[in-house]
Amino acid sequence: MSDNPYYNPEKCGLTKVDEINDPEANYSFKIACLWKRNSGGFLFGIDSGCSCPSPFDYFTPEMLTEIRSVGDLRAELDHWYDAGKYDDIKEGLVSAYINAGGTR
Repeated sequence: MSDNPYYNPEKCGLTKVDEINDPEANYSFKIACLWKRNSGGFLFGIDSGCSCPSPFDYFTPEMLTEIRSVGDLRAELDHWYDAGKYDDIKEGLVSAYINAGGTR
């Protein structure tokens, strides 16, 4: 877990911007997380599972998706969380991206 971008983003050269978790997840998780690279740019990832594994246990920064615009982020969120579902929660992550310096 030492290089886990979720629990130790600084060891991966990242700063966690924000995250959302599926509100319907019971004894499980479905987390969408947005990071900012310390060198610039943004990365996005989604991980899901039961309550046993830790989120993003098997992820490295190279496995995360680069986000270059609000459109990129919305497309990723709509892919993983059905379009039209949880829009208010998803927009919170979009706002966090913009507030962190993301490109509209």
